[in-house]
Amino acid sequence: MSKKAFFLLIVLLIQPELFLQRVSADAGNCLPIEQVPPALVQNVAPISSSSPGWVQFKIIPKDTKSTYKLVFPSGKVGGIGSIERDNLTSRPVDGTLVDETLTDGPVFPGIYYDGGSLFEPGDHTFYLERKGSPGNYCKGKYTIKKDESGGITACVINFSTLTPNETDKIEVTGYIQPPPQSTILINQGYKLKIEGPSKLDVVITVDPTGNFKSTPLGPTGKLNPGNYTITLYKTQSPVGAITPNISEFVTNCKYNMNVASSGSPGSITQPGTPGTTGSSTACAKDDPKCSSGGGKLVSGCNNPKDLNFDPNNPAIATAIGCIHTNPAEFVKDLMKFIIGIGGGLAFLMMLLGAFQMLTSQGNPETLNAGRERLTSAVIGLLFIIFSILFLQIIGFGILAIPGFGP
Repeated sequence: MSKKAFFLLIVLLIQPELFLQRVSADAGNCLPIEQVPPALVQNVAPISSSSPGWVQFKIIPKDTKSTYKLVFPSGKVGGIGSIERDNLTSRPVDGTLVDETLTDGPVFPGIYYDGGSLFEPGDHTFYLERKGSPGNYCKGKYTIKKDESGGITACVINFSTLTPNETDKIEVTGYIQPPPQSTILINQGYKLKIEGPSKLDVVITVDPTGNFKSTPLGPTGKLNPGNYTITLYKTQSPVGAITPNISEFVTNCKYNMNVASSGSPGSITQPGTPGTTGSSTACAKDDPKCSSGGGKLVSGCNNPKDLNFDPNNPAIATAIGCIHTNPAEFVKDLMKFIIGIGGGLAFLMMLLGAFQMLTSQGNPETLNAGRERLTSAVIGLLFIIFSILFLQIIGFGILAIPGFGP
């Protein structure tokens, strides 16, 4: 592969906007619909920097002069519970529909999280109607992923020992984060259910910040030798109920513990991933850099205690930086890494070209080869630097493709 082809390949890779979340729409009448935020999970209120609690849809119809109505059917008999966003108009700058009736909501039409039928797991279809023209002008869908967490978005359980035996007093500390609540007020509680040679329910007291202090596993903290399963359960009941109806939910925050005989080391392992974030091994007690049973917490990346922590956009701290698991954010993180590698390679090629020119000793072929390598490296570096700008000018300013805007 020639040097110029190599740098052109790097430029072609640097197109993160093409991987933004899209919602299917009828071809011809609307451009691909962009959903914000792109990932939605049952029991977890949508979180975005502009309009928390809202799911917004950026829709650009072919006819930007008409007025539209966006309809979200509830799926119930008779359409009870359906939501409509009426009198939508296109904004002049790019033709995107805006909802000027929502004085305290987002600019773009959408729905607010209430935990109702529009936020049940599965695919949900919505459609756009053009005023004065019956029928669906275009339609799309959004997907709510099933909540596999049992109602938690983060779970950190630290054990006082990772090699327990029957003489050890086993205690746990940790942190639990529930998802943002809907308008229904509830009382929440938590307990650890221990199943094995001994069966115990250990109630843990979680403070308003989500932390719980050191709690022994059982009256003495000592367990008989054998294999145990430790599972976090969440209990809740409505606030103000005359006869509280306590519901119990099993979470996916689980551990397998082998308690050895005296003098032998046991073990603690964790199958799966707790909540919507975390990792898969157990933590030693009081390890400030360990979370969710072993994953490294990094502020600004995957720490649930950060003010801007987004449970809808989980991330993993790696040796090359913070990598998000959401597809669109993952591609952006990958592109940042590729840009860095491309810039580094271009710099090395510039050094190699300059070295060839300095050591050519007047040889025309060596001098020209060094000059060509240096020129190609500079051109490639300029393409890397300005490729995103070019894409935004063409995609947003000229073609008005959603997602290419600032």
